[in-house]
Amino acid sequence: ELEKYDLVTDFSLNHSFGMTYLEAIFNGKMIFGMKNQGSNEVFKEIPYSYINSYEDLLGKIKNLDKIGIDILQKNYDIMYSKYSREVIADKFIKYISTKGDNKND
Repeated sequence: ELEKYDLVTDFSLNHSFGMTYLEAIFNGKMIFGMKNQGSNEVFKEIPYSYINSYEDLLGKIKNLDKIGIDILQKNYDIMYSKYSREVIADKFIKYISTKGDNKND
């Protein structure tokens, strides 16, 4: 039996960025989504999250109880290493600190 908030599923084909996916992962939930611009970026290191068909999604939901905390933690660690506040802030600071180096900017 599924409990409330065991997973997040997104059927959208038109995401500009995968914030929905990151929120789910950072909140310790399994995420499943269609292939779109946002999911392609976020799911490239967790390809199990792609929904290839409704039958595929049904199979993943039926096997949800086999996804252990270790998988959820691994997904979290992968996304944290790429999208944590610190990582994003460091990238932004690096970007703005090198912006003046290029005379054409």
